[in-house]
Amino acid sequence: MIKEGFYINTLAVHKDYRKQGIGTQLINEVKNQAKKQNISLLTLNVWSDNMTAIEFYKRQGFSRI
Repeated sequence: MIKEGFYINTLAVHKDYRKQGIGTQLINEVKNQAKKQNISLLTLNVWSDNMTAIEFYKRQGFSRI
């Protein structure tokens, strides 16, 4: 059973501002905050048909479970 971790509830970047590194900056900030608190688990949910988001999260180091 997982007792501690960060859960990313919602992450969205307006379509006019995508592909500018904003999503990556947001994920990196979450990773930095987790590291400061000695938390090594980050989780999120994404719809299985949202391939754009799935590929983005893979590039950020997330894996599918």
